[in-house]
Amino acid sequence: MSKSTGHPRRRLRLYSFVTPLLCAAVVVISAALTMFNVGRDLWVFDYRLRDILPIQVDTVICFVLAGLALALRCLAPSRRILRTACVVLLSLLSITVVLLGLGVLAQSLFGMPTGLDNVLDAFGYVRNPHTGRMAPLTALGFILTGLNLLLMDYRTRRGNYPAEYGAFVVAGLMCIPLIGHLYNVMSIEESAQVMAPYISIDFFVLSIGILMARPGHPLMSLWNSTSPGGPLLRRLLPNSVILLVCLDFMIKWGVQNHLYGSEMASPLLILLSSSLLFVMFCRTAALLNREYEGRRMGEAALAESNALLRVVSDSTPDAIFVKDETGRMIFANPAQLRLLGKEYDEVIGRSSRELYDNPVDADAVDREDQRVLESGQAMAFEATMHFPHGQRTLHSTKAPWRNDRGEVMGLVGISTDITERKRMEMALKAHETQLEALVAARTAEVSELIGHLETT
Repeated sequence: MSKSTGHPRRRLRLYSFVTPLLCAAVVVISAALTMFNVGRDLWVFDYRLRDILPIQVDTVICFVLAGLALALRCLAPSRRILRTACVVLLSLLSITVVLLGLGVLAQSLFGMPTGLDNVLDAFGYVRNPHTGRMAPLTALGFILTGLNLLLMDYRTRRGNYPAEYGAFVVAGLMCIPLIGHLYNVMSIEESAQVMAPYISIDFFVLSIGILMARPGHPLMSLWNSTSPGGPLLRRLLPNSVILLVCLDFMIKWGVQNHLYGSEMASPLLILLSSSLLFVMFCRTAALLNREYEGRRMGEAALAESNALLRVVSDSTPDAIFVKDETGRMIFANPAQLRLLGKEYDEVIGRSSRELYDNPVDADAVDREDQRVLESGQAMAFEATMHFPHGQRTLHSTKAPWRNDRGEVMGLVGISTDITERKRMEMALKAHETQLEALVAARTAEVSELIGHLETT
């Protein structure tokens, strides 16, 4: 495995922490500045800032609470008490956002008093006469956002996360007033009583933060995927939206400058957008074809390499095995299986206690494995052990198995049966001992004979 495979995962974990925190900081800081402006009534170049950013204090409060809840969702303290405190606090903040949105929506639609105006007046905040109260569409956005923050980790039986779809719904709702401002038209009851573009942008930022806070959820995992679908989605969707919007603005500009009549706007938009989308799809298809060919060639090379390794592993008389960090067998070649006297399914996933009949041998093997894992260095061992076919002496070399980040994942071992060599060495040593004894006896006899001859 190459070292580069770990980098996307690290970047993804970094984005899942930094991006939501950045989105939360943008929402909270901008809302706090707006609240400060409401209390101070600031002016910029003879323009009242309150008129440039027409936003109400109740809206600002909801944005601050939602941003703080999003920031708490990104935190994962190591201590259990702190994690529980974060969950409780963000739940309270999210519920408060939902209740405020429900109160404003009930007051706008049914005239039900909520008392929020009295609370704001008690703190000395003056409502902007140009904007009135919070728009119903804004209140609905806060209700959905609060529910998304509250149920961000809730999963249905089918494995879906409603908060993901809720974030997309919020982003889609905010497109209504934003498009109305861009095209200088209004819809849906004048975009739900004219929501300021600043509010729509803040909702977009919150939705992005909610989605990026959980990159492992189904929709975001598809977006962040390194498989062909992920790059296709990341490349095609933003470019298509940007090109279509730019093309629409260009066609409307041509109509306003009398380059062609308004009746030609729709045919031109269909023709040019179809052409651009066709070019984009062709380029994306070519990119996928190149990626597919590269992967196919890589898979063929990998298959050839695996086949070669399999041939070497199956034909060698030495036992080859791989264990994970817990000591369980995850690979064994035929020589290892013959040595253990077991089938492949009886070996994989089993510990030493389950593979060796003699507990003393199993404990000795576990001690050797533990020494290799703790030291991180290759070591050689020689031991006589009991197997179904009798007692065998093995010379084993074990080395740590590391991943692309250098972390020890287990160990790889090769064992050579040296039983016959040991027997020959012992027989040779016994023969040498007998020969030495015979030579000593013959030497003693010769010495005695020489002494006898000298005496005679």
